[in-house]
Amino acid sequence: MFWRKGGWIGILLIGAAMVAGWVWHVSGGDARALVKDGVPVTAQLIALDDFAISTPGAGGARRAHQSYTATVRYIPPGGGADLTEVRPVSPAFFESHRQGQELTIRVLPDDPAVIEVEPGFVAGNAAAAGWVGLVTLALGVAAGGLSWRTARRSVGLDVRGIDTVARVTKREGAKGVIMLTLVFTPQGSVPPATAHVILRKGQPGATLDVGETARLRYDPADPTNARLL
Repeated sequence: MFWRKGGWIGILLIGAAMVAGWVWHVSGGDARALVKDGVPVTAQLIALDDFAISTPGAGGARRAHQSYTATVRYIPPGGGADLTEVRPVSPAFFESHRQGQELTIRVLPDDPAVIEVEPGFVAGNAAAAGWVGLVTLALGVAAGGLSWRTARRSVGLDVRGIDTVARVTKREGAKGVIMLTLVFTPQGSVPPATAHVILRKGQPGATLDVGETARLRYDPADPTNARLL
C-alpha cells in the first residue's frame, strides 16, 4: 500500500541522497587529506579542454552544460616516474591559464594520484555534494512521510470504513482536477460531517454536480477521511 501511494518517490529520493552522501564522504575525505598532508608540487599544464554535456530538460528538450578539465604532468613527492592526471576545473581557471605553463598543485604523498589542481575545487565539490545529499534526504523523508500518511488513511478506510450517502455542496475544478465538498451524517446521530474528495476527469464521480448525492465510505475515527464508491 505504501509503495502504491507514492512511497517509491521517497525511496528514490533517499537513494539519491545516499549517493550524494557517498560522493561527499569520498570527496570530503580527499579534501581533508589534501589540507592536512598534501604537499605543493610543480606541475606542467599539458592540456586544457572544454566540452558540452547534454542533459534532459523540461518538455523533453535537452540542455547543454559546458564543462572544463585540466591535464597536468608532475613528478610525485619523493621522485619516481611522471604522473599524468585529468581534473575538472572552473571556467575562471580555464580562462586564466594556458597550455604549457607551470603551476603549483597539491599532492597527497601516500597516494600521489590524489591531487588538487585548482585551489579549493575538491573541497567545494565535496560541500556541494553534501548540500545536495541533505536536501535530497529531506525531500525523501518528506515524500515518504506523506505517502505513509496517505497509505495509513487508506488502510483506515478499508478496515473501519462505513458506507453512507452524501450530498455534494460544492464543486471546484482546474486543469482536469475536480474537488468535491460532500456533507453527510456519520453513524451515531452526530452533527453532519464534511469531506473533500479530489478526482480527475474521467474518474467515477467526477461528473457529480452541486445538489446531487453519491455513495461514500468514511472512517468513523476521522470522518474527513472519505472516498466515493
